[in-house]
Amino acid sequence: MSPVDPFALGGQQGTEALQKRWDALARELVQIGRLLPPPAQEPPPPATRPEPTPAENEALRIECEAIAAQLRAPLSEGDAGLITALQRWHDMQPRMRLSDRGFNVTVDNECEIIEPIAYAAEEELDDYIEQTPAEGLPGVLVKLRFLAGKRGIFADEYVDIFGQLTEVVAAACHQRGWHTGR
Repeated sequence: MSPVDPFALGGQQGTEALQKRWDALARELVQIGRLLPPPAQEPPPPATRPEPTPAENEALRIECEAIAAQLRAPLSEGDAGLITALQRWHDMQPRMRLSDRGFNVTVDNECEIIEPIAYAAEEELDDYIEQTPAEGLPGVLVKLRFLAGKRGIFADEYVDIFGQLTEVVAAACHQRGWHTGR
């Protein structure tokens, strides 16, 4: 079997006209090829972080315990405690972003170290802010600021907080002689 002749067309082979057409087509393909971007290469695989070493996990545990201690520091009673709790909550948010701060966070050490230590303490502070009744307008302001800082949370999860806010604002309005209706 003979190789395929690119000049074979309608039984004519090697004619000068076909050779010229073939050369012109080849030149055109070369020019087009220079205008086209190079063929797409497969993207490199995403960089994977190595598993944390025992020393890295210990450093993570120490940091989580320090965060938890700061989050669990004693608070005053009433609105003063709410104000301090909210300030602490805001101040600790950057510190809670452990992977942004260079810690090697994985699913495993998040479940074993971060959640039971740092996240649990943060949840306790959240609960304090949510459950401590506001005594005055400063406490109402704290709770409103806390809710504003909690992104993506549905309001029906905070029905009790809204009830507390309503009572305090209604009392403040009543003290000032403002009619609030029912």
